[in-house]
Amino acid sequence: MDKLHALKSYWQACVAFLFLSLPLGAEFVDESNAKVRALLQEGDTYGEHAPENALRFHKQASDLGSVRGSEIVGEGYLNGEGVKKNEPKARFYFEKAIQLDHEQGGSGVSDGALNARMHLAMMDVDAPDPASQAQGFHMLQEVVRDLNKQPKKPSLDLKNITNFPENSWQRIALSIALYHLGYYYEMGKGTPRNPQKARAIYQKVIQAKLYTQGAAQARLKQMHP
Repeated sequence: MDKLHALKSYWQACVAFLFLSLPLGAEFVDESNAKVRALLQEGDTYGEHAPENALRFHKQASDLGSVRGSEIVGEGYLNGEGVKKNEPKARFYFEKAIQLDHEQGGSGVSDGALNARMHLAMMDVDAPDPASQAQGFHMLQEVVRDLNKQPKKPSLDLKNITNFPENSWQRIALSIALYHLGYYYEMGKGTPRNPQKARAIYQKVIQAKLYTQGAAQARLKQMHP
């Protein structure tokens, strides 16, 4: 999963220059508070080169109510970047990002909240108990649905997957989430094993030229005809 991690790191480096549309009525601290914006930009500047410093600035932004800062701190604890790996703390910051998004008038689809939801979903799928795995799989489906503004139905509409702009946080999130859904179908994690659905999702990842297309191609080669 190193390539997927590299995608997230790249997104953090360029996200300050990407346009983010706010939900109607929402006023995110990330956008309205000049100090928070400066802290996020400072943290993004350090990035992978000095993860301890990056985490310090993102933590300060989180303390001031930043959704994205909280999500990035969660990633730091999840991956052990700039701080000792600690999954309970990662979960705390991901949940904090989602709660802050809600309190600031969001609907869970800002970049910080949606990425936090995606990470929580994958953490749940990796949990040992079947109930958490099923919950995580459902959450990840909801992430893909919300990215593509699809109605809540039993199955994803793979024909209507949004072709987000290159280097956008939405395209990176979709690349990771959709690939993992295919992987979970293939392995039967959080959902009954379904090779047919796994293949369909992998093929969609490749067709849409998402960043995980190489990983999807590798999985297809590993699957039995």
